[in-house]
Amino acid sequence: MDNKIKTNQDGRTIQVAQDVSGYLDFAKQSRELQARGGDASHYRSFAIIPDIVALEILTKHGLNLHEAEFMTNKEDVAKLKRIIKSEYPSLLTSNVSRARG
Repeated sequence: MDNKIKTNQDGRTIQVAQDVSGYLDFAKQSRELQARGGDASHYRSFAIIPDIVALEILTKHGLNLHEAEFMTNKEDVAKLKRIIKSEYPSLLTSNVSRARG
């Protein structure tokens, strides 16, 4: 993983970067496994979310995915699912077919 923090010369702007290629590969492999029927578990992962994307979601949508109680708030989880489906579909780890969330 290649995390980088860069500042410009005046020290006011911070740019954060992360290599997410491993996350994208994992998500694709997970979707392909599910499509072949290879994932027989009753638990289904929805998405894999790199820290850089979690920060962007926090900045753009006000959802703090690292908050301890985040997953207990059904409205926020539904909002996150809509965001991932519309803005980051390559991070989906399952072939989501239901319109819910």
